[in-house]
Amino acid sequence: MKRFISCVLTMFIVSASSVSAKKHEPRPLCLVQPSSPLGLVKCLTDYDTDLLVSAKVKNVSQSAITSYRIGWMTFHRFVETKVTLGGMVQGGSAITPGQTVKVPPQSISPKVGQDASAIAFFVAEIHFADGKVWNAEMKEVKREAKALKSKPPIFSDAPW
Repeated sequence: MKRFISCVLTMFIVSASSVSAKKHEPRPLCLVQPSSPLGLVKCLTDYDTDLLVSAKVKNVSQSAITSYRIGWMTFHRFVETKVTLGGMVQGGSAITPGQTVKVPPQSISPKVGQDASAIAFFVAEIHFADGKVWNAEMKEVKREAKALKSKPPIFSDAPW
């Protein structure tokens, strides 16, 4: 009987330690941003190397885009939402209307998502070939991210 209890106790301790050792991964959100001329259509995360290892954007405007900036916000239970902007992405040529291109890795450390319930990626800034600049309205971005994080996970709501 002692051997049985000892065996059960050992199994309980091993299973409890493996559950507590599981790494926390924030829910990734790829925002649609209906008012953005550049749609973020796919986000791929890697919780070991880069929180946005791959993404794609589509030019849904009627103008060529020369550069853009991706942003992300992390949601924590007791800390205010933190917004971070990545570096400007400039391709060799302009992104023409209707064209989809790959976003380079953003080098977002997995530490950014530690203890976060979700991390939302969005298009923060766009520069057009004609010199015009578009900036995301942060109130709209936060509103969309908060609404999306309360929904069950889906692949995409993007209309394109």
